[in-house]
Amino acid sequence: MCGVKIADLISRIRKEFLPVRDEFDRAHGTNTSGLVSLFRLHIGSSNKKFGVRYQPCDPTVFSAAIEGIDRGRTFIDLGCGKGRVLIMAQEAGFRRIIGVEFSNALAGIARKQCRFAEVITGDAAKYVFPKREPLCVFMYNPFAPPVLSEVIAHLPTDCIVIYVSPLHPVALPMIRVGPAFQVYKT
Repeated sequence: MCGVKIADLISRIRKEFLPVRDEFDRAHGTNTSGLVSLFRLHIGSSNKKFGVRYQPCDPTVFSAAIEGIDRGRTFIDLGCGKGRVLIMAQEAGFRRIIGVEFSNALAGIARKQCRFAEVITGDAAKYVFPKREPLCVFMYNPFAPPVLSEVIAHLPTDCIVIYVSPLHPVALPMIRVGPAFQVYKT
């Protein structure tokens, strides 16, 4: 039993501190692979306790989730981490791309890798969404219900919400469901 726990711990440490560059990073020359636990990051927000670790989104899941969504919308990734989804949004042809990340360290990595995007260091619960433009808001299960409900309450009209790895209910009309995502409209 103890051997299994030690093996699991070593595996988690390896994934976080010595991540193997996956196919996406090798193809793009980026650093978005691996996991990053929030406990080791300095984050000034009181909502840190509701955050979920950084984990990159699978490109296949991303492609399926954005299928049929108008690329003229402003794309906003809440909990953008190192910027993988921002890169995929640019490749998909979204006209304006914004990342919101409450970790200075992760936002800094995203800024370096995503010069085409506006990367904002800030808490998603306090983010003020652009009002007079259609939005596509992307979330890869970045936070727990207290923050999720604040985000949903502040969404403007004409907003598409993509929720990958949905673990919590969302009080919006669902318009599409995939194997690892749900799509909503305000």
